[in-house]
Amino acid sequence: MTANTKMTKLVYVRGVEGNSVYLNDHRIAGPKPWGGGKVIQEWEIEEKHIFDALNIESRLSHLSAVNEKLVEAAKGYLGNRCEPTDGYIVHQPEHCRQCRLRSALKLADEMGEK
Repeated sequence: MTANTKMTKLVYVRGVEGNSVYLNDHRIAGPKPWGGGKVIQEWEIEEKHIFDALNIESRLSHLSAVNEKLVEAAKGYLGNRCEPTDGYIVHQPEHCRQCRLRSALKLADEMGEK
């Protein structure tokens, strides 16, 4: 375990209506221990092990691929010319779908560079 390893608390609780499991104070299984409960066991777990168990890495890479497709589709939507929208006669960038989309894509590019 390195100095910057993130740890998560896993707690097994016995309650009147049954046992439950908490992950960082969030109940993830079992009934809510109304009227309190007794902690049966606690563990400190590396977050990496939880991510591995939930297959988080492959899900995140899938989302990344979906985001790339969305960005490409958005770029394809952008034509060379902007049009007034929603009843506006004169072009106003804050109301133009293409201009807002360009701004969002520019911001996404800037955030990706950091």
